[in-house]
Amino acid sequence: MQNVLVVSPPLPVNNVSELIALARAQPGKLNYASGGPGSTSHFAVAMFVALAGIQNDTVHVPYKGGAPAVTATMANEAQFYFGPIAGMVPFIEAGSVRALAVSGEARSPSLPNVPTMTEAGQPKYKAVGWFGLMAPAGTPAGIVAKLSDAVADAARSPEVMTGLRVQGIEPASSSPQQFAGFIREQLELHKQLVADVDLKLSQ
Repeated sequence: MQNVLVVSPPLPVNNVSELIALARAQPGKLNYASGGPGSTSHFAVAMFVALAGIQNDTVHVPYKGGAPAVTATMANEAQFYFGPIAGMVPFIEAGSVRALAVSGEARSPSLPNVPTMTEAGQPKYKAVGWFGLMAPAGTPAGIVAKLSDAVADAARSPEVMTGLRVQGIEPASSSPQQFAGFIREQLELHKQLVADVDLKLSQ
């Protein structure tokens, strides 16, 4: 599930490079919203400011959830925010916020004219969410296999694929062993990323 970087309409920037330049030119003047310390939106935007080298030039303003964070960005209380594409598309289409880039490796079908962060000049940045189905430890292997097969069949269903893509989610499936390996890789990747960019998940 991809996120999208949006800015408040009055902000005089039209792309990621201009946002970074403005933050450097006006240190301490730009606020970025999140749904709260340690939230997924905080992780996404804090990673961006760290990798862009504007961590010390911008101010984190945590809100109690994504909805007030979006509202604050629309009202220019906060100047930028990273939110899930599915929830942001209506606001982008209404002109309530302006989209600068999506967070995945490919452009989103929901926002085909919005570049990826790589296209926007930030090739190290990637922040996507994912979902998985888990069973209690000790579940018989046969039952796990049946559940895995059912999920894979659903993920290939045109109806499910269409419904998920409308929400900015790209459907995929894997074996139980592949999924376990993916989780281990994600944990190590994000531990290393937090260390590399000195990411602080508290206010």
